[in-house]
Amino acid sequence: MCRASMWDNVPTTLHRCAQDFRHITLFRATSVLTNDRNIIVHALAEESLPVEIELKFSVPKEKSVALLTALHSGDVRNCWLQAIYYDTREGKLAKRGATIRLRKEGRRWIQTAKMVTSDPLLRLEHNIEVSTSRHQEIPELVLARHDGTAVGAAISNILRSIPPEGLPTALIDRFHINVLRRIRDEYIGDTKVEMAFDTGHIRCGERSIPIRELEMELKSGTIENFFRLAEVWAVRTGLHICTSSKAVRGEYLIDGRQGGNPVTAVNRKIGPDEGKLRFLVLTLRSCLHQIMDNASEISRGAKDEEFVHQLRVGLRRIRTALRELSKFSTNIDPAWEYAFSQTFHELGTHRDIAAVLPKVLEAMHVCGIDYCWKKPPGLDAGTPQMSVKAVEFQRAMLSVLAYCHITLRDEEHRKHAHSALKEKIEGLLDHLYTQIAVDAKHFSTLTIARRHGLRKRLKRLRYLSEFASSLFDSHRVKRYLKDWRKAQDALGTYNDYRISFDTFNHDTRTLKNRTLALNWLDMHLENCVRQCAAALNHAVKKPVFW
Repeated sequence: MCRASMWDNVPTTLHRCAQDFRHITLFRATSVLTNDRNIIVHALAEESLPVEIELKFSVPKEKSVALLTALHSGDVRNCWLQAIYYDTREGKLAKRGATIRLRKEGRRWIQTAKMVTSDPLLRLEHNIEVSTSRHQEIPELVLARHDGTAVGAAISNILRSIPPEGLPTALIDRFHINVLRRIRDEYIGDTKVEMAFDTGHIRCGERSIPIRELEMELKSGTIENFFRLAEVWAVRTGLHICTSSKAVRGEYLIDGRQGGNPVTAVNRKIGPDEGKLRFLVLTLRSCLHQIMDNASEISRGAKDEEFVHQLRVGLRRIRTALRELSKFSTNIDPAWEYAFSQTFHELGTHRDIAAVLPKVLEAMHVCGIDYCWKKPPGLDAGTPQMSVKAVEFQRAMLSVLAYCHITLRDEEHRKHAHSALKEKIEGLLDHLYTQIAVDAKHFSTLTIARRHGLRKRLKRLRYLSEFASSLFDSHRVKRYLKDWRKAQDALGTYNDYRISFDTFNHDTRTLKNRTLALNWLDMHLENCVRQCAAALNHAVKKPVFW
């Protein structure tokens, strides 16, 4: 099936939802959903999940009252949660994505161990209820309670350098979390999803940061219905995906930071039995990880331009995967690429104004040309925060995440010939290389549009090569891409000057030194064309690695 229709089986009442919580009171579904003919639905029994399957959404302050009203249209349970998070002084567990805590839920104390996985949706988790003695307000933390579990083994491995007798004092109280949790169980057919709206704060000494988020956790049933509910309750109503856990934000607080660092691309190693479909899906998931983490930080207010840059890199990578590898699957939705493209271009406009044009103006100033250009009204219609919070972008991320999860589940036990995947990738690389080589020979005479097209194909050649690098000799791939990166850098510089020239040339205002500025840019564009042509011709002559 086309994943664009992933939500089409939701009962008609669900589709009445506009971008407002008012209509969520209609969402109690009583009938079992009809499955798509191309999907095998695996239902999970309640409490049988080996891992925590959860999505988290930040709730803007202005949405809080409406969300509470919608939640209270059903049966809501209120619970005060007080949690103490433990780690070594150096934060060994946090650095490896592990968490251990004691949390008071009402009158009960629960000890929990968690560990992140390569899948942004899944976390290893083990919970055990503990008791306090008459003289204890807080129970003792005992790591051995998690013995025999996957997450317990992971934490023991992280702490293996600490002798057993030293563990009780090595793990210290790092920060506290206090929230009021409003819990409601929501159903579609036989699928049960726990929705928890948390409001409160994380505190470390005198410092604190607020919490306002909606967590949705699959308790039983099908993951298809889990994503349907997430789309209806969160995406359509203007919430946005949040990838940083409370524990991670607690570590930020300890370090005196407001958020995380920009997330760069990581190219995964291809498995021995990996076929075309699994290669596509795992590549999409790798790209999505970079996109979601950077978008999450931007939506929470991160100002560093490197977040925007890395988000755009992630968007370029996923668009390459969707464009070049789309024939590996019949279920790729064209709407995904369109949504990612829209966000990419909006962020590009922001980058031009925030980074490219000021850099060019500064270079002119160094050369003695003071061109007093300022952004005209209406040129920058939005901000990065507005772009990543847009409903269509959030929907695209959620839809791709759902597609990856469902497809990987259905592909779990299938094996494929490595050679077939390698042969297909070689064909794709050959096609891109041939197109680039033809235009590279005549770069100086190409139209501006053709030069831009060449730059985009070069990026696709690079990213596809990186996606598939472990199918080939990795050293040969790195050596080969080194020259293409130089050509890409030269084309990037040319593009920055081109953007500046067009922006200044089309500005109807009369500004001092306008002619001098345009002449300066024209001279640099001519130099860039020669440098691009030389870099491209040098790269084209290198023997391919495939």
